[in-house]
Amino acid sequence: MGLFLTIDDAAKIFQRIQMSKIDVSEELRGWKYSDYPVRPPSNSKISVGDLSLEFCQTGRLFFLRYVKKAKEAEKPLLARGRYIHSIFNTAITTAKRIILGGTVKDSSSFLISFLDEGTKIKPALIKEFGLLSKWEGEEKLERIFNKIWSIAASAYSHQLDETVTRSPYLSLDGIVSNVVPMVTEFPLDGTYLGFQKSIRVDALLLPFLIVELKTREVKQEHKIGLTAYAMVFESIFNIPVDYALILNLKLDKEAEDIKVYEELVPITDSLRTMMIERRDSALRIIDENVDPGKPDYCSRECPYYEVCSKL
Repeated sequence: MGLFLTIDDAAKIFQRIQMSKIDVSEELRGWKYSDYPVRPPSNSKISVGDLSLEFCQTGRLFFLRYVKKAKEAEKPLLARGRYIHSIFNTAITTAKRIILGGTVKDSSSFLISFLDEGTKIKPALIKEFGLLSKWEGEEKLERIFNKIWSIAASAYSHQLDETVTRSPYLSLDGIVSNVVPMVTEFPLDGTYLGFQKSIRVDALLLPFLIVELKTREVKQEHKIGLTAYAMVFESIFNIPVDYALILNLKLDKEAEDIKVYEELVPITDSLRTMMIERRDSALRIIDENVDPGKPDYCSRECPYYEVCSKL
């Protein structure tokens, strides 16, 4: 498996999930949003993204963002993550568009079209991340784009041949659902659980596996955020979500080498409880205007580092 999952990858992942069932307490399911402890303690709403940020152990980030309305600063680590996410999203939507266009019939014609589209998209995307380009250099951003785009080209061209060989009479929509079975920026309404109305998971792997792409070292906070998405999904669709997937993309210093590590995360009672506690703590900070103070260590990658250090 890799960064760009196909229907064959999905089949293997769901087989693993089926063989590794976990017990989840009914009272901790997302659809129990009207009952304690899942019910939010207030009407305030927060972002799941803020819940999963690992930079602030005391939760002062919530005080600065939601109470003080402080302006966050752009940071290289977070900007690079957004850049990689943009390439990821664009590659997926471009692959779908090319196949739905109906002019490609095999891996060779797909590769030509997909790589050609990449050369058109790359300059505009790099320009969009001008500050990151200034920090890290345009050549590095080009290398990152080229490597991720190449991974997508390889994965999707191979699966296209596999799919067409198995069933030459599939509709274009059917082919797309097999070759590119990921929906990027999948929208969810988080209001039942105390989150903002419009939250988006990085991707949904059909039929219903939540996928989050991480470009930093995976921390417990990221899994808590993943759990929030899973419980929000449960609150809307009444479908149990016992596992979610983290794709951890790692770059070396000069972006010469990219590795992708996958982790199938069980959404356990422990993670659900931690998510609820972290959410409730954040909501109390907002509702009571409480400054929880600085943590023992402040990362310079925190978007509020400069503001926080002055208060």
